Amino acid sequence: MAEPKKEELRKMQNDGIANPPSSISRLLSSLRIQPKKAEALASAGFETLEDLIFNFPGRYLDARQLVPLKELRKHLRQPVSVRGKVISSRLIPGWNKSRAVIILQDDSGGALQLVYFDFPEWRTKQFRKDDEYLAAGYASEFRGVLQIVQPPFIEHLVNPEEFVHGQMLPLYFLSPKLRKAGIRDKQFRDLIHAAVDEGEKLGLFHEILNEEISLRSHFMPRAEAIREVHQPKSPEWLELARRRLKYEEIFFLQLRLAIERKRMRMAVKSVVKYDVSQIIAKLDGRESLGSGIAEQVLSLLPYSLTSDQVKSTREILNDMSKPDGRNYPMNRLLQGDVGSGKTIVALLAMLVAIENGYQCAFMAPTEVLAAQHYDTLTRILKDTYVKTSLLIGGQGKHERKSILDSIATGETHIAVGTHALFQKSVKFHRLGFVVTDEQHRFGVAQRKALIDKSADTASVEEFESDMFRLKIHTPRAFSPDVLLMTATPIPRTLALTMYGDIDVSTIRELPKGRKPIKTMLFFERDHPKIYEAAIRRIEKFGEQVFMVYPLREKSQKIDSEAAEKAFEQLKAHEFKKFRVGLVHGKMPSNEKQEAMRRFRDKEFDVLVATTVIEVGVDVPNATVMIIEHAERFGLAQLHQLRGRVGRGSADSACVLVASEKLAPGDTMLTSDELEQSSLALERLKILVETSDGFEIAKADMMQRGTGEVLGLKQSGKVSLKIANLSTDTDIVEQTLRDADALVEADPQLRTPPNRATREEFLRLYRDAESYLHVG
Repeated sequence: MAEPKKEELRKMQNDGIANPPSSISRLLSSLRIQPKKAEALASAGFETLEDLIFNFPGRYLDARQLVPLKELRKHLRQPVSVRGKVISSRLIPGWNKSRAVIILQDDSGGALQLVYFDFPEWRTKQFRKDDEYLAAGYASEFRGVLQIVQPPFIEHLVNPEEFVHGQMLPLYFLSPKLRKAGIRDKQFRDLIHAAVDEGEKLGLFHEILNEEISLRSHFMPRAEAIREVHQPKSPEWLELARRRLKYEEIFFLQLRLAIERKRMRMAVKSVVKYDVSQIIAKLDGRESLGSGIAEQVLSLLPYSLTSDQVKSTREILNDMSKPDGRNYPMNRLLQGDVGSGKTIVALLAMLVAIENGYQCAFMAPTEVLAAQHYDTLTRILKDTYVKTSLLIGGQGKHERKSILDSIATGETHIAVGTHALFQKSVKFHRLGFVVTDEQHRFGVAQRKALIDKSADTASVEEFESDMFRLKIHTPRAFSPDVLLMTATPIPRTLALTMYGDIDVSTIRELPKGRKPIKTMLFFERDHPKIYEAAIRRIEKFGEQVFMVYPLREKSQKIDSEAAEKAFEQLKAHEFKKFRVGLVHGKMPSNEKQEAMRRFRDKEFDVLVATTVIEVGVDVPNATVMIIEHAERFGLAQLHQLRGRVGRGSADSACVLVASEKLAPGDTMLTSDELEQSSLALERLKILVETSDGFEIAKADMMQRGTGEVLGLKQSGKVSLKIANLSTDTDIVEQTLRDADALVEADPQLRTPPNRATREEFLRLYRDAESYLHVG
């Protein structure tokens, strides 16, 4: 097949074809890659030249950062790069399986064992005496001997003089499947470098940023940056190259978001402009012409709002009033730790909406939390005309019909519920304000379905232009204001916040009398002293204890079995003198409610539970939270669970119990296992060190990814291969400004300087559908 001309190549790119289908197969053939390996590469996602070219190194082995073997004990359970000569290679038989042990020694006089359990006989022949190797992995010590077990990177220095001081060797991630297919580090590195050469010949690295941005930011040429990342000349040049590539990755996401913001605001036919003057006057301590329901409720509260609550309320009310001719609905995140008073702030905003003639929806992720919110709102509003209805699963046919009719006619002012609120049978009379509590528990599409229930939104409109082919879900009459509430922003929302698409209000102050929760990390070996301390709290102070068990798999059956097994064990042995209760996700709704009521009424001393209690449980007398296998939980979950205690005036503790595999000890763990355990311990230590929700969310985002910013997934990576939204905040801010300015100056990106940017944008996002306005 003849090579395509550059004009044909560019057309292919514009049509969404990254490169000619034969390019990678010809490359594999020229490098004599066997069919079995080629098949493994394709199944791993390497189907085009660009798949290889933009698979950037995870880290680099820098000659200046090699650890002398004599100093290796200072770096136990840490990633290290070493260099040494083989002084012995032998096979050690075992009753279960044999292992190959290769001993390296370097000029410092230190020694290190490389241990392999896979293909041990072949390994012993692979390493020959006096051959020199580079190795990278997590160092450990077993029975006094330094070792790296199953090193993820190993390189034979055929000519040791080639790897000189200052040289940087890129290390690429190779999946177990690729290694099983026989692909080794050097072969994979050679393949990527050959792909870069081929891509440069085909003109795949043309500039995609306009010249003004490149010059202003002093970016190196794109082709040079791509080559430098794969074959760096020095750490300094590598940093310049990485900055250039990080910028363009984030910039095109920012550009899409900037265009979406502009288009959605243009598409909104009208928004609700609420009159907030009376409640603002009340917050200011001024007299107003009248006194609405929001002001009455504020006056009757048995406590004063904290300064953060007042500030957050003002910010929300300001958005609701649509100042400066704003023609788009509110999209705000209210962040505050459990018990910081988010609910009363949301209620005041809802009451303003009701005074202005609109209905409100209050969505919670669990029936337990929905019922708790309903009880709280009903209690506060008992002497007012405001009617609140609760819509959850399991309600009788007659009761459900009565509630649905009340919502449809507008008799219900605030509809509280779970996902049941966005079922097709639920019709609102005039929905103007939506509150979503613990929003990380809802999918984006679910939140969107509720928003689309605003008045006269029986259908959606399609929006097309010469630049985009995508649907815009546009309400016919108006879009409701949206308030998201969370104690820990999820990665996706945090990413949107960094991009400037969600406004954030933060409540950092805790109400008077609330004490910080002491968080401690232990291992399974520590169970006796953990139980002893918990029993002392029960006997001496009459306090209560939560014991939480994780989902072992994505199965309610196994979830409930784990909790039930622990319940039987604890009731029969460790806590046999006490009253032990059980609650888990598989129990019927009424049984869950009853178990929680009994615990709240002090009929149980200990409650064995699963994550069903993550939100919606308010038991002031519960002061101890013991979380088993804490490493299996996400940081956001752990932060939420911790918030179930410390709700009274007594000192409270959260005990994170990690698997014994994570504990330091004389065990033989592979480098990968050490890496996973080290990362898990780092995550848990974050909970021990901070209770700041945003800091926890940032750490969570670094671990899990930010989710599809413009899509439906709540976690997983955005299409970022080199940038990091948590650490590259300066680039995020710069690209936000640059993208907004570009869209303002050239909305269709049609001027000659922006032509290449337009082509790349269309290649990336031609068929995407945005749910950005949902948050």
